Amino acid sequence: MFSAAAALCPLIWLVWGARVGGDALFFAHYISADHTGLAATALARYGPVLGRLRQLGIWALAFVAAMTLPGAVLAGVALRRGLRPLSRPMRLVVVAALGPPAIYLLRGLLFGSFEPLARFALVPGALLLPLAVSALPAPPARVRAFQLGALASAALFSVAVWLVATVGRERIWAGAESMGALTRLDGEDRALARYLRAHRPPGAPVMIEPHVFADIAIEHAGGVPWTEAVSLIVTREPRATVAETLRATGAQFLVGYDQDGGWPRRLPDWPAHGVRFGRWRVVAR
Repeated sequence: MFSAAAALCPLIWLVWGARVGGDALFFAHYISADHTGLAATALARYGPVLGRLRQLGIWALAFVAAMTLPGAVLAGVALRRGLRPLSRPMRLVVVAALGPPAIYLLRGLLFGSFEPLARFALVPGALLLPLAVSALPAPPARVRAFQLGALASAALFSVAVWLVATVGRERIWAGAESMGALTRLDGEDRALARYLRAHRPPGAPVMIEPHVFADIAIEHAGGVPWTEAVSLIVTREPRATVAETLRATGAQFLVGYDQDGGWPRRLPDWPAHGVRFGRWRVVAR
C-alpha cells in the first residue's frame, strides 16, 4: 500500500504543477533550455573534445565529492561484486539514483546540451551511500544502528536547512529545480502573478527583473509559458531605456522591482505612474 502511494506522488506533483502554473514541466523546460545555452557557450570556447571532457570532469568530481572519496570507492566495490546480493529495494535505489543522471549526462555529451552544475551530483551521490555501506561486512545490530542514525541525522539536517532557508526571509527560492508549485511567494509576487494571468494576451512575452530569482516562480504562477518569459530565454538585463528594452526584446509587459539598483530606478524613462504591486512596477504596452 505504501509503495502504491509513493508511486502516485510524482503523478500528483505533475497534476498540481499543471493546475498552478499551466505547465507541469515549466521548471524542467526552463532549465533544459538554459543549460543548452550554457553548454553551447562552453563548447564554443573549449571546442567539442575539451568541452565534453570538461563536462564529464566537473560532474565526476562533484559526484565523488557528494559521496566522499571512501564512499565512492566502497560503492564501486559493491557494484563490482554485482547487484544480485542486494535486496530488491536497494536495486531500486541504485536504478533510481543512477538512471536519470546517466541519461541526462549521455544525452548532454552526445548533443552538447549539458552544463555540469555540481549540485546535480548531490542526489545520486547521496542515494548511493547505502550501496557503499553494503560493501562493508557488519553484524545486523550495527547495520540497524547505522540506519537509525542516518535517518535521524537526515531528519535533523532537513529541519535545519528549512529553518535557514525560511526564517527571516522574504521569499523561498530554491532554484529552477525546486518544487515550483510550493515555492513561497510574497503577497506582492502573487498579486503580480494574478495580474499577468488576467491581463496577458496569449503569446505576449513578459520580462520580469530577476529579483532573488522570483521571476521564474512568478511566471510559473502567472501562467506565462517558459517560451514567452524573456528573462529566461532571451536576456536577464534590460537595455539603456524602457523603450529600447521593449523594442529589442519584444516584451509586452516589463516588470521591475523598485529598489536601489532596480530597473525602475536604473532606466531613466520608467513611467512615474502605472500598475504597482508592492514594489513590483509594471509597464504594459
